[in-house]
Amino acid sequence: MSSNTRVPRAEITGVYGAVLKKISRRMFGAVAEPLEVMWHHRPVLRFSLGLGRKAAGWKECDTDLKSYSTRVGKAVQGHPEG
Repeated sequence: MSSNTRVPRAEITGVYGAVLKKISRRMFGAVAEPLEVMWHHRPVLRFSLGLGRKAAGWKECDTDLKSYSTRVGKAVQGHPEG
């Protein structure tokens, strides 16, 4: 994974860094570049990872939102009952 980022990549170090690298390699096959970039500001990194964990736990959508999204989809496709 190589690209030009505005913030330079940092070397991930320490016990927490070793755990992050191991998980990243397991999930993506390599250490994800955003981890290396966000390593400069660890509170932001922890927040981002926590938000991802919360979003991964969302199993279902509110029934009202399902109904609304169905109607919007039908309206966009041009169905008269949308």
